[in-house]
Amino acid sequence: MNSEKPKILASNAESTDIDRCIMVWANQFPRIPSGITLIKYEYIAAKTVGLAVSAVQGAYITKKYICGGHEGEYSFELHYQIAPPGTSDSKRLDAVELLNSFGDWARENLPDIGEGRKPIRMDITSRAAYLGRTNDLYEDYLIPLKLTYEVNV
Repeated sequence: MNSEKPKILASNAESTDIDRCIMVWANQFPRIPSGITLIKYEYIAAKTVGLAVSAVQGAYITKKYICGGHEGEYSFELHYQIAPPGTSDSKRLDAVELLNSFGDWARENLPDIGEGRKPIRMDITSRAAYLGRTNDLYEDYLIPLKLTYEVNV
């Protein structure tokens, strides 16, 4: 028998607010490569070097408090698309290193996620890894993260 409780999605307003706050926060990362002007949301154009934040399943409630507040989690990924590296393992390793440094930075620099919400911790759920190659031979890498936060406590 599965004793795990089903996940309860947070309100659309809460999830959308956190989406926007995470975008603003991610763009404060000090190691954004030159040539990338902005970390985008969910989309990197074809034949483009870029970074994008992607929500995995939005915000959901993990604990409800008697006082009316709750604990929540927000899972997201940072994607990095690099130009065709050819046979350069160094370029591939640079992409992985950049994403892993974002993860380390994220743990030390929790985001402001809006009024009434307090970030508790940021977890790197897995180190950066290769995701795949586009038809144009650009390569995609990602790092998954999870933010734990409290609301109205």
